Amino acid sequence: MKINSKDLNKLYSNDIGIIFKWKGASEGHPYHDKINFVFNETGLHFDLAELYIFQQDVENALRRPLQCGCEYPKECRSILLETPFSQLSFAMSYNELILMKELIEGSLFQIELSDILLNILE
Repeated sequence: MKINSKDLNKLYSNDIGIIFKWKGASEGHPYHDKINFVFNETGLHFDLAELYIFQQDVENALRRPLQCGCEYPKECRSILLETPFSQLSFAMSYNELILMKELIEGSLFQIELSDILLNILE
């Protein structure tokens, strides 16, 4: 599937990925009201509550001790990142988790800011 930037509303992006919402995804569309998260050639589709849970999963993973004895432990994919989906986990490096945290926080900030602005305009 080819993604055209005109078809999406980017919430935030960085070196690890992008979080966006599809423009014009009407009710009944599988991604209507979903927050789409693409990183490392993987796509996840969250509702807002799941994204907050995933944010906490990233925080929990960052608190775990590094289990790699190699020369560059922060680059080693030795941390298991749980997800809101019980059958899905990712092996991540500490540095990837930091980028993931930034990506999620930036997206949540944009979502919350948009909600505030919409409430002001109503």
